[in-house]
Amino acid sequence: MTKHKMKLIIPFLIFYTSLFAQHKLSIHDAVEAALKNNYSISIARGELTIAQNNLTIGNAGFLPTLNATGSLSRSVTNTTQEYIDGRQVDRTGAVTKNLNASLSLNWTIFDGLEMFAEFDRLKELKKNGEVNFKNSIEQNISSVISVYYDIVREQQVREVIKKSISLSEERVRIAENKLDVGSGSRFDLRQAKVDLNEDKMNYLREELKLIQAKINLNELLGRDVNEEFNVEDTIVVRNNLNADDMLISAMEKNSELLIARQNKTLADV
Repeated sequence: MTKHKMKLIIPFLIFYTSLFAQHKLSIHDAVEAALKNNYSISIARGELTIAQNNLTIGNAGFLPTLNATGSLSRSVTNTTQEYIDGRQVDRTGAVTKNLNASLSLNWTIFDGLEMFAEFDRLKELKKNGEVNFKNSIEQNISSVISVYYDIVREQQVREVIKKSISLSEERVRIAENKLDVGSGSRFDLRQAKVDLNEDKMNYLREELKLIQAKINLNELLGRDVNEEFNVEDTIVVRNNLNADDMLISAMEKNSELLIARQNKTLADV
């Protein structure tokens, strides 16, 4: 890439990222948006609602079922009758209607405890929906937090590269001045320019990575992928975590383990 093209691309990226008014998106706001708009969470929420609605004694077979059927038919016929004595009878547009209706009531008093087993199965399906919903929330929130802090990290790296570009520009200026007064060499100047171009390329790559990370976060939040925003400039790290407590909590509350246990229970019902 030539020097002139480099000068054109970097200002374009700076212009692109500042083209729209950018609001500050906190990690809390990002999580709230994902809970509200994320497509996977919405699907899991809908499946849980279906499982909750299906958990009724009627669906398990405890209640009678009433079936109603009905039919209505209508026909139009045109007939012509001719008798031996020469008389003719024309019936044009004769309408015939038939209406049928029936009701049937079925109530299984005892089916060998099958209805109780079915009700237990519906309860387990509801529990399964609850666990899957919880897991969907956890997985998506984990992705949101990970991508959010990727953006924070990429911004920090970009700032470091900016400072490196400033230092490289200063080295080029010093090398040019030394060459002008006869105390420098063209090799030193060329090397300084190579380092400057490398820093600018690194800045370009980092800017593209930052743009892609923001697109990824917007997708997780169910927003327009081109929506611009700023993030916090620091990564919050908890220092009071205990490995043993985390292991116990994971064994008791980890959604993947809960799903595996629930699937086994459902298979045994």
